[in-house]
Amino acid sequence: MDKAKLQAQGILEPSHGAYKTFTPTVAVVGAVILAMFCAFVEYEVPELSASQISQYYKWLLDVEVMIFIGFGFLMTFLRRYGFGAIGFNFFCSCLVMLEGVLIIGAVQQVLGKGQHLVTLELPLLIDATFCAGSAMIAYGAVLGKTTPTQLMWLMVGLVSNKLPPVREHIDILSDYCTRV
Repeated sequence: MDKAKLQAQGILEPSHGAYKTFTPTVAVVGAVILAMFCAFVEYEVPELSASQISQYYKWLLDVEVMIFIGFGFLMTFLRRYGFGAIGFNFFCSCLVMLEGVLIIGAVQQVLGKGQHLVTLELPLLIDATFCAGSAMIAYGAVLGKTTPTQLMWLMVGLVSNKLPPVREHIDILSDYCTRV
């Protein structure tokens, strides 16, 4: 397509200034998430049996195939973003999963169990992958209309990723209060 048609459709050129902010933004967000992981997340050897680990691992693989393969190739229908949609899907899914580990872990383990750090475990990874699924639905609605930087900020700031663990914590508290 020529430049006039792209501008008529409201599509920015790749050399536009809005695309030049993507790499610095990714570097800053990645550094912040890495620092938060170093400060607030720990890994311990699981106390689960081998059968429980294999069951959780099967569930984790099934959900991740749905997120990465299913949503990734679902977004290739857009003519302009065919190959880029898969890459953006992988990037945004990973970003939301990392954020989900921090948020869900904080709500479930720090607020719920009173731990000081978030323990990285398979059920937590499964919950974080489901958060990525809800973000990918929103991702599909705006793909092609946003720049990569706007898309990344949408995934980081998306409220739908933060509400399920908070609602779950409120349900746990209300169950505890009705028993007491």
